[in-house]
Parts: sequence; C-alpha cells; structure tokens
Amino acid sequence: SHASGLKAGSADIVFVMQALHWMEPGPTWREIIRLLRPGGVVASVHADMPPMIEPRVDAAIREVERTANGLKARRRFDPDERKWTREEHLRCLGKSARFAYRREIGLHDIDAGNAERAVGLAMSMGDTAKALKYGVPERELKIDVLRRVAREVMGRGRMPWLWTYSALIAIRTAH
Repeated sequence: SHASGLKAGSADIVFVMQALHWMEPGPTWREIIRLLRPGGVVASVHADMPPMIEPRVDAAIREVERTANGLKARRRFDPDERKWTREEHLRCLGKSARFAYRREIGLHDIDAGNAERAVGLAMSMGDTAKALKYGVPERELKIDVLRRVAREVMGRGRMPWLWTYSALIAIRTAH
C-alpha cells in the first residue's frame, strides 16, 4: 500500500475495499497522493459487520467474533499483527492539504441468505477465521450456538440481509 511501483500521477481512481485497516496510514496516504493525478479520486469502502439479518442471528454472529477476539488476545495469535483504525486514517487524511474534498457516506445493499451462509460468514470474519486456522474448535468459538440459532430462526429458507457500508471519498487537489 505504500510502495506500489506505479508511475506518479498515473491513477484516476484508487479504490480500497475491506482492507484499509491493514495499511499503515502515513505511508499509505503518501503513496495514494503520489499515484493520483490532480482531480483523481480515492475511495475506501468498509462493510459494517455483521449485516442485519435478524436480531438473534446478528447477536450470535457477534458473540462468535467476540469470543474469537478474546481467544486471539489470550493465546496471542499473530502477536505482531497490526491493524489501524478508521480514525487513524481520517486523522492522516485530515492533516493533508492534498485533498480538496472529503466525505464519508453510507451505502447499503439487500440480498438474501440462509442459515449456512450466516455460519459461513461468521467463520470467515477476521479473528474467527484466524482462530480456526490455529486449530480452535468450532464449539469453543460458539459456532455451534450460532448454527443452532440460525437454523431455528431461518429454517431451510432464505431471509433478507441488509448490508451497510461506510465509504470514505476524497478528491486530490492540483497542488
């Protein structure tokens, strides 16, 4: 994110999807500024997780992730891993005079999913996926509880899922 090797001023758009938290703010924003031509746009989109499915399913997904977060901290999975917050990126962007226009917007999408998709989503989320990779049993992560709740609520059918996204958009100035 901070040494793309691409030519300076070669990009009309820099787009980041679900990844800005892995990128160190200072060097990343310097590289984005270097890449964008004047008037170029940077957009970073992040899905708010989990999507809104049904309150009991949503709570069960959050509990799986909360459990995984706690296990990751206690067992020190990848202790050198670093994530940066949205606020750290916004501070860095705010200090730059290279963007004339900055805005955060909300987006949404509706699709449908079933109980197994809800379980699969939880198992793919950040620290839960990491815990599974390190051999933590599904039961310890409370995935069995999520599976039971999702099946009780959703049965074999599909339900609407409301996905919400936060988007940061900025336009590079001429100087």
